[in-house]
Amino acid sequence: MNETPNTPADPSSASPAPAVPTLSICVPVFNEAENLPLLLEAIVRVVDPHKIATEVIFVDDGSTDASWTTIESLVAKDARVRGVKFAFNCGETAASDAGLRAARGRFVMTMDADLQNDPADIPKFLEALSHGWDCVCGSRVATRGKGDNIIRVISSRTANWVRNKLSDEQISDAGCTYRAFRRECVGKLKLYRGLHRFIPTLLKMEGFTVTEIAVTNNPRLHGESKYGVWNRLFKSFRDLLAIRWMKTRLLGYQIAKEIEQHPSNPDAAATPPALTTHAPSAAPPPKPRRPSKRPRLQIAAGLLLIIAAILAWGSLRIPAGDASGTSLTGPPATRKAGDILHVAAFNIAGGVSPYYDDKTPDLHRTVAVLGGYDLISLEEVHGSLTGPDQAELIGQQLHLPWLFAPTERQWWHDSFANALLTDLPVKSWQRTQTSGPASSTNRNRVVATVTWHGQTITVILSHLDRHADRENELRSLIDFFRKAPAPAILMGDLNTTTLDPILSGLRNDPAVVDCITRFDSPNLSSGNLDWIFSRGLDCTGAGLRLDDASDHPVAWADFRVSSASTQP
Repeated sequence: MNETPNTPADPSSASPAPAVPTLSICVPVFNEAENLPLLLEAIVRVVDPHKIATEVIFVDDGSTDASWTTIESLVAKDARVRGVKFAFNCGETAASDAGLRAARGRFVMTMDADLQNDPADIPKFLEALSHGWDCVCGSRVATRGKGDNIIRVISSRTANWVRNKLSDEQISDAGCTYRAFRRECVGKLKLYRGLHRFIPTLLKMEGFTVTEIAVTNNPRLHGESKYGVWNRLFKSFRDLLAIRWMKTRLLGYQIAKEIEQHPSNPDAAATPPALTTHAPSAAPPPKPRRPSKRPRLQIAAGLLLIIAAILAWGSLRIPAGDASGTSLTGPPATRKAGDILHVAAFNIAGGVSPYYDDKTPDLHRTVAVLGGYDLISLEEVHGSLTGPDQAELIGQQLHLPWLFAPTERQWWHDSFANALLTDLPVKSWQRTQTSGPASSTNRNRVVATVTWHGQTITVILSHLDRHADRENELRSLIDFFRKAPAPAILMGDLNTTTLDPILSGLRNDPAVVDCITRFDSPNLSSGNLDWIFSRGLDCTGAGLRLDDASDHPVAWADFRVSSASTQP
């Protein structure tokens, strides 16, 4: 599909409503008067250039502001706009259901009225539906931080984690109601209060196919959010238990054969008349709920939810952020620098070796393969909630000062990190978060300046993951290395191979030495290895040393300072 132009659209000049629209957009409304004209304008700006026959259905859920007056005005200006008004507030699920039942389009979409759902994503939904999916759900995981504060982001991730765990689902953003369906899906939906959050699960139970696409999450411009941490957790927990019960009681059978006796009179076998679908009548107001007779069960459910929320909160992977300093931890360096600089890079995999059945961390094996090096880069170094981190434990055994550079926090402590160990004097160090918006993990870049025989060497270490943003992170890391003052060393686990075209550009740079492949000819078709590159240094030897301490070999290189170290 073509890109959406940025030319403004005037809803008052819109075309008449189509007899049978291609797309029906249902928008539940509660106190969103200021946002509605802006939302309609944004929708028109997308559907008109793409020639999508559209109707927009605003369902006023008992608003106390001027929302209904605004809807009446929009209906008068644009024949494609329809309005539905509730007699009293019934909740988002009821408003969504009323809009879906009133929709006439071949495809039906639900969208929030607060402008956080971007209408520019509408063509992406229709494209996914054209590929055969029955339901397409928006996911704000990659862009959530741009439109919401950290509390809402954390509460949303907590709610999604709890929902997926208890309902056996893999929906990354169940709280996002920006969705599109085929018309056939609507007739199979039977919603109850609060179940709009579980529409994808309900459709899967009916045999429909569901997928997700990334959508933009804009900041709210006007009004206030109707949801917070507590009503996201507690109000949906009871509904979640209901969904779990429904899934466990779902009928599943397959008819192997069906027979019947055909009438002898051919005229009696005439085709039965077609069924007529009638619009459902308005549901009566819900009866007042009686006081609970089972307070102990409610207390137990509440405690269970609190425990689940605490566990969900602790399981969140939070970026550790940036930091800097002028020294490492541990005793000052006492060893005299030799004529050769011995360097190593090693992914320790948290001290767990695949060659042993116990699968428990054993740093003694790690220390055994790292003796004799002056400068060491480590990846997949784990922290601890109650004791020292693994960088400290290794540094103490090797008698080397250490830098524990966490990339993320989980379970209330710095859990995953890179590390630098060296007995060379350190002038400064800086860690910078490098994960982009498409990343599924948190990674960083560590830059340290060390002195050796009067020369200042820039040391850059990093660990890239195999996620969607790896290529951008690799380009950025290579660009940073090329611009760093020489002499410079880049080392770490880049999770790539010699076949990577991005890495090939660096390996073929005449100013850069690929130390490992220059002196060794290992099988580099696997990404389970570390790399060492240098500028302005004479690499006198390098290679990979296989060991039983990790699923990665130790990458090593020996250097001496050259006259080329004065290059920019």
